[in-house]
Formats: sequence, structure tokens, C-alpha cells
Amino acid sequence: MADNRPVRIITKQTAVPGRIPTGTTGNESNFIKQGELAQNTVDRKLFGYDGTNIFEYGSNTFVGLTGGTITGDTGVIGALSAETFISGSTNLYDIFQVVGTDTPHTQVQPGSNITTGGTSVLPIISTVASPSFNSITSSGASSFVTLSATTFVSGSTDLYSIFQPQSGVLKQKNGSVSGSTFAGNPKKATVTFATAFADNNYAVTITGTASRTWSIESKTSSGFTINANANLAFASDEVFWMAAQIGESN
Repeated sequence: MADNRPVRIITKQTAVPGRIPTGTTGNESNFIKQGELAQNTVDRKLFGYDGTNIFEYGSNTFVGLTGGTITGDTGVIGALSAETFISGSTNLYDIFQVVGTDTPHTQVQPGSNITTGGTSVLPIISTVASPSFNSITSSGASSFVTLSATTFVSGSTDLYSIFQPQSGVLKQKNGSVSGSTFAGNPKKATVTFATAFADNNYAVTITGTASRTWSIESKTSSGFTINANANLAFASDEVFWMAAQIGESN
């Protein structure tokens, strides 16, 4: 009598999430041969082996799940996982380019809020939300808006302009005034500081090639007036001045 019972095919299987079989190494529980099937009942995935790669049935492409090479243009839709590494000839600019309403810029290090712009010769790097970095190297002329207390600058950086003491050091200013700017009788000229002193508690010294008895008037924190105490003009001469805070430095 013929046996009409249905034939049951039971594949190798696992109930461990994320586990896939291997076609090259391993023990009998996770090893499959070419043409053999294995399934993950938790992930609801069916796998096969073509002699080279383990692949998942029903996926768009049979890319090796344990390694392999993708050739040609490849598009990634969605986020790249943290375990994805890009190297070699990959064009990172094309992947991480961010196009906004202004000039396009490149996301150099996603997640750290670093963007570059400008030109290849003079790039612009801006940090947003004060991220923390272990090491930053900058070559050429660099301009920083704010440096934190833990930032150390050395080499050819103009340390004086960055770390100029704001207390304990007497400030000084100096300059010159052309004789042609003196006007009136007696001849006078006004000196205005680029940045004012805290007050008018400073001393002024006046020298010049013209023989005059110099004096100062209208001294304020922002400047003073030089009086030549003579009516004779001296257009070709320079008058030099020096202003220094009164007191003792530390």
C-alpha cells in the first residue's frame, strides 16, 4: 500500500536573537552546508549558504552577512550604525555633506557639531554647543572667539594678546601727533585713545623736535589735549606722547 503521509522538512534552527549560521567554521549546531537551510525562529529569518556566503532569503540582495565586498555605487537609506567603518577610497564628503540655505558645508565629525566651510585654502571651522575635544591641531593663522580655561596655547601664538593680565600691571599708551594737526593760538592738538583708561589717573610725557614748552589740558580717561604754548606753526615736526597709569605694578 502506498504511503500517502505528507513529508515534513525541518531545518536547523535557533531561538537566540541575532544569531546566524556559519558556512565555514563552527560546530554542528550552527554549521550549514551548501544547499542546507537554517532558520532563526525569534528573528523570523531563513538563511542559506551558496558555498561562499551566508545569505538571508527574502532580502533584496544576497550580501554576505559575515563579511564581503560591495562593488559599484552603493546607496544607504537611513542611519549608519556605530559599527560601520568607512575607509579607503570612500568619498566621505559625499556621504556627510550637509546642504543648507547658505553655502554648503561638510559634516566632518557627526555628533560633535564640527562643520567646515570657507575655501580649501582658508577653511572655517566652527564649534557649536561647546563640545569637548581631546586634541585639536591648528596650523597657519587661527582666530578664536573664546578660549576655555583649560585651553593651552603655545608656539607662535600671540600669547600677549590672549593672556594679557587685566590686573596688577600698569597699562601704558603712546603715540605721535603731526605738527600739522596743531591749530589755534596757541597751537593745540587733541589725543584720543583707541581704548580708554579706567579713569584719568595717568601721567603724560610730551617730547618733540620743535622747541616748545609742552603742557597738557582737558585730561580724561579717553584722552587729553597737547598745548604747544606758542602761536608759531611747526607743520613738519612730530610730537610724541606717552601716557602711563600712576601707581606701582606687582
